[in-house]
Amino acid sequence: MHITEAMALELSSRIPGMMPEADLRFLFQYAQKMLTNSTWIEVGTWKGRSLAAVVLGLPARTTVLAVDTWLGTEDEIEGTPFAEAVGSDKPFEAFQKVARGLHFLRPEIRIGSLRSYSGTVARVLGRDEPHTADVIFLDGDHSYEAVIEDIRLWTPVLKLGGTLMGHDRQLPGVARALKDLEFSFHEGGECIWYVEDYNP
Repeated sequence: MHITEAMALELSSRIPGMMPEADLRFLFQYAQKMLTNSTWIEVGTWKGRSLAAVVLGLPARTTVLAVDTWLGTEDEIEGTPFAEAVGSDKPFEAFQKVARGLHFLRPEIRIGSLRSYSGTVARVLGRDEPHTADVIFLDGDHSYEAVIEDIRLWTPVLKLGGTLMGHDRQLPGVARALKDLEFSFHEGGECIWYVEDYNP
């Protein structure tokens, strides 16, 4: 089934989440540029809004891995409609429903999930399957310390010359981390930062 950009945006925008449409569009377009047999890892998936845009854009025979606790970060979503879901299984159940729908639409894409903490998964993959991901998209904990730690721990999982990408570049913790790491990054959509040909 051919998925147009308009279809992808309509479908992904229906999924609850805080990612703006401009960022969904950017992710869909970036995913379209990936090669067959590529691997895309998303850290911090929540209900699957951004993951849907990626899956709908990827070429056949690619792999997507979602990494999340699906427990939420209370201080980040306090005061939002998502706050009531913190600590419950509702976000994971919602994600599973989205993943099933995506598999129905794109059965040729391998969609996996690991329900654990970012650092735990990164350490295992960095040790057992280093340099396997073509893109790593970081959208988990946005505190300064967590962003620094995520970049440090996920770098060994990224292929040399791969793309390190993240969300919410405007948030203080993310902005400070990118500045302190002296990243020369590109901006995509409304809130995405990315570094192509990443070779730390």
